[in-house]
Amino acid sequence: MTPEATKYYDLCLWFAINQDSKVYTTDQFEAVLQEIGKAEEKLRDVGTNEDQIQELIDQVAKAYQKTEKPLSLIPIEEIKK
Repeated sequence: MTPEATKYYDLCLWFAINQDSKVYTTDQFEAVLQEIGKAEEKLRDVGTNEDQIQELIDQVAKAYQKTEKPLSLIPIEEIKK
């Protein structure tokens, strides 16, 4: 997986896992969504097509289904790096 794909995957999985968390604020979730958008733009900039992006989303969905309890793959402080 390319670094751009890895970042997109990690951000999407973090969001999916933590979407019901009461630990993070709305502003923090909005910041993550903005970073997901930027990561998706970078994927397109390096030639990733819609089918490949959908495959990443499908992989996130599969990983999320295997998660039994909330966890954070990326600390919120690291999102903006």
